[in-house]
Amino acid sequence: SRLLPALGNPENEDYGWDAQKVSNMLHILQLIRTLVAPTNPQQITSSCQHACKQSGVLEELEEVLLASGIPADVLTEAINTIADLIRGNNDNQDQFSSVVAPMEPVRPVLVLLLISMVNDKQPFLLRCAVLYCVQSFLYKNNVGQKSIVDSLLPQQTEQVPEGEVSSGQLLCGGLFSSDPISNWLSSVAVAQVISESPEMKEEMLRVQLATQGGNAPMSLLVQSITVIQHNAALTTRLGLLQLMCVWVANCPPAVSCLLQVEGSVNFLMAQICSNEHDDTEKVANGLCAFLLGLCILYNNNTVSGLGQEDLVTLVEKRVGADTFLDKIADIPKHEGFNKALKSPQLRSTSINELIVDNLFCTLFRSLDNEITTVIVNRKTAAIMNGNQQLDASTQNAIENYKTFIREQDCKIKDYIEANQQYDAEYRNLQARYDELNNNLQLLRDQNAILQAQAMNAATSTANLAPPEIAPTPPRPPMQYLEPPSANQTQELESLKKQVEQQEEYIQELEARLNEEPASPPPQNGFPQPELKDSQAQTVTDPKALTNEMLRNQLDVLRALIMKKDSELLKIKNEMPLHTPQERDRFEDMFKTTLEIEAEKRKKAESLEIELKEQEIERLKAMHEVELDELRKDRNKVEAQLFKVQHELDDAKQYGTQKSKEAIAALESKLLTVKTELDEVKSQEPTASTAGKSAAAGISAAAGISAAAAQEAVNAATSQLQAQVTSLKSDLETSKVALEDLRSEQEDLLVMLSDQEEKMAEYKAKLREVQIPVSDDEDNDVDNEDDLT
Repeated sequence: SRLLPALGNPENEDYGWDAQKVSNMLHILQLIRTLVAPTNPQQITSSCQHACKQSGVLEELEEVLLASGIPADVLTEAINTIADLIRGNNDNQDQFSSVVAPMEPVRPVLVLLLISMVNDKQPFLLRCAVLYCVQSFLYKNNVGQKSIVDSLLPQQTEQVPEGEVSSGQLLCGGLFSSDPISNWLSSVAVAQVISESPEMKEEMLRVQLATQGGNAPMSLLVQSITVIQHNAALTTRLGLLQLMCVWVANCPPAVSCLLQVEGSVNFLMAQICSNEHDDTEKVANGLCAFLLGLCILYNNNTVSGLGQEDLVTLVEKRVGADTFLDKIADIPKHEGFNKALKSPQLRSTSINELIVDNLFCTLFRSLDNEITTVIVNRKTAAIMNGNQQLDASTQNAIENYKTFIREQDCKIKDYIEANQQYDAEYRNLQARYDELNNNLQLLRDQNAILQAQAMNAATSTANLAPPEIAPTPPRPPMQYLEPPSANQTQELESLKKQVEQQEEYIQELEARLNEEPASPPPQNGFPQPELKDSQAQTVTDPKALTNEMLRNQLDVLRALIMKKDSELLKIKNEMPLHTPQERDRFEDMFKTTLEIEAEKRKKAESLEIELKEQEIERLKAMHEVELDELRKDRNKVEAQLFKVQHELDDAKQYGTQKSKEAIAALESKLLTVKTELDEVKSQEPTASTAGKSAAAGISAAAGISAAAAQEAVNAATSQLQAQVTSLKSDLETSKVALEDLRSEQEDLLVMLSDQEEKMAEYKAKLREVQIPVSDDEDNDVDNEDDLT
């Protein structure tokens, strides 16, 4: 109920459909579709559909559907939402079918939707949404399916008022229009009408269509197969072939009607035999093969020459069973098949994606294996078609197979019994083998004991002197040598084993000696008199001889053990205590926990020291690199500074020299002009003492010369002033250049001071990490201070 205000009809609103309203509406519709999606569990979907109907959501969406001025994307999503709400729910489907448009003449909403679907001017996505809505209305709706079929039957078409059109007429018109999209969509819709009921398929065979030229009416199935044969549009052929497959499935009368169409079987065989490289064309050829397979599977053998056996033989001879099955297998390989199989809603965005529909995909999955079985083993076709009466040859073959199977069962039982007997015998033999193996091991042990006794007897007869033991050489200082080779290790192990055996044998002999009395007891309470050596040897009892023999043998064994000990000690002295590669894994076995912890702390400290040293070395190398770079920068700046100083001195010297030369030249010119002026003035008094005639001429001449001299003086003065002005400007320019050089010099000095500070910081850091700084570096710093 909370969704009702948002689903209200905006037709009466002043603002209309803005972008935010469209977005909100689309999200609300998607929310409703999520609740009633066909992929949800059936119980949840049914409950949500019922709740939407009770709350009025379905009614509000139907009003939106009939309103005007609705945006195309909102209308498309609303149609898809209504489709999900009514899919498989008879109550919602009845309510939807009762909705009529407020217009004249009055038309049901289903008719309006079909008019939009077969209209090529409507948007493609809207037409696909209408198809999904029609499919949802017909899904598990026997009443709706029957109403559409009845609208196509001859007796019903006469009762339709003039000017009105029924839903069945719209679908038939879409089937055979010039628009391929309308052909495909109408084919899928008609397939949905007849897919769930064989009775509807048989009723559709009665539908007759008028033809041009006054010819006799033609049935819908014949007209469809004729269009398939003569229409070159691939989309049209795909839609009609799907319709034919759905129609003939589980409907032998439709199969007979299809096979009776002239040239239908030849056309299908020609399409199957063709080799197409386009994936969509391969799907079309696969549909032809699947349609022919359905004709074989549901053939009731009523068409002469085109029975089950005849069609199977025709396929084997003209196409081949393997090729025929490969053609059928091309259908699920296409991407459009897998896309359509996932959802009952058509999710295509263009005409190129109109391949197959979800209804056909489901049918294909259910009958593909049966067609394959019929082609591979034709004997099962009659049983699958419902014909249980077998001929004599087939009955004899079945009896032979049964007899053969019984014989095989008897043989298998015999094999199982024999296998059990062999298994029991094998277990007995295995037990006997284990017993004999134990006896053999016991005999080997006894043999080893006898051999040891014989060796001891032979050793006791030999009177060997104990070998001299070489003095033990001093042990060399511990050093890491090469690890012992495999041969040396093996020899050492064998020597150790021999020594252990000899020690055990000596301990046994010592125990036996301790058990014997030291001297024989006195006889009759009196001590025996001492005898000579020869007499003692003759009267000595056997026990004394045995003791003497054991002592001799003990001495020999001790000598051998001492020799082996010396060899072991020599080998141990030659071997290092611990090799850098290997370490005795039992070394820490007898150490205390404190010792182990102390060693761990010592190792950790040594590791930490090593890491610190590595870090110091790294920092030292990094600082060395930085110091080298600073030295290079310092040398470069010093060179620039010296160059600037030299240029400054040259400029000063040049400016001073030029100014002196210019002043001297000007002063000389000025003196020259003054002398000339004085000479002219001195000549004026002498000119007045001449005669009048001569005086007038002379005075005129003198006046002319004086004016010329005055002009010359003025010109020279102005020239000198111009030169002075130019010299002053040059001097000002030199001063400005000098100031610039001084500022650059100050900047360079600042840079040098900054670099010196950085070098001092780096040296301090190096001293902190205990890295010595050479005296040359300090001297370099002092020299830099002197230069600055």
